Amino acid sequence: GSPEALTLIGRRYELGVGVKPDLVTASLYYLRATHFESPWSPVLLWRMTRREGYFSLLKQRVDAQDPVATYVWAGLEAFGIDHQLTQEQTLGFLNRAAEQNIPDALVELGICYYSGYWVPVDHERAISLFKRARDLGSREAEVRLCMVELRNGMQTSGANVLVQSLEKAEGDGSVLAQAILGNYYQKG
Repeated sequence: GSPEALTLIGRRYELGVGVKPDLVTASLYYLRATHFESPWSPVLLWRMTRREGYFSLLKQRVDAQDPVATYVWAGLEAFGIDHQLTQEQTLGFLNRAAEQNIPDALVELGICYYSGYWVPVDHERAISLFKRARDLGSREAEVRLCMVELRNGMQTSGANVLVQSLEKAEGDGSVLAQAILGNYYQKG
């Protein structure tokens, strides 16, 4: 959940610093960082997508059924970095990546269902998607589940456990957890 850390990891994959260069994996980390409002990741991602051959590589990996590449292309569309796909194609890519248990795709699709973005609001489906992502190790999904439960008015004892979980995530660098805690403490 730390936008700075995610941006740095993306940059490592983009440039091949200590890892094999992989523009799709770099894109994944830049998208994650953009999700957390990193000031630099959208710029770096946009520049990278403008490289000659970037979309040919992405399409090749999507055609080869690479679920990360499928999620990345949907993410590029969702953030307005690319405009080659229709809304239906983007949602299809997101669903396809979620069906293959890509945690980021599950979270993104959960956000869509929770907020009604591209699909009708369906909180139960959103929660189910967040739980699947959490079970696959997604800290963001865990934080979002805490947020949903706090919004639904957990009892005081349950809220204390949720707040402790959020405080741990915030201590680990989650900007999302920090924002949720700030809102929670502001409203009481």
